[in-house]
Amino acid sequence: MHLLGLISPAAMGQVEELARTFGVDWAHLGAQITSFAIVCALLYWLAYRPVLRMLEARRQQIALGLATSLAAGTKANFGTMTKPLHAGHAARNASSGMRPG
Repeated sequence: MHLLGLISPAAMGQVEELARTFGVDWAHLGAQITSFAIVCALLYWLAYRPVLRMLEARRQQIALGLATSLAAGTKANFGTMTKPLHAGHAARNASSGMRPG
């Protein structure tokens, strides 16, 4: 048995025959897998992580803006995008104040 006992010798022979039929060059396949892994790692470090950091900073900025708008009151937020948020909070507070118990 090959590969930690997961593939029988007969199946391994079929894999080798299939690889010969399609002309698989194991050295080039290994090199392509390695280079793909390197490209994935570079993209993660150079593109994905900075975008995630930017999104997190933006999320924190929005949260701080919403918290500040809640403290400012509805008159100061007239015409802004946070006015519906304040109306929703008022409705929630009114309905929770009317619940028995």
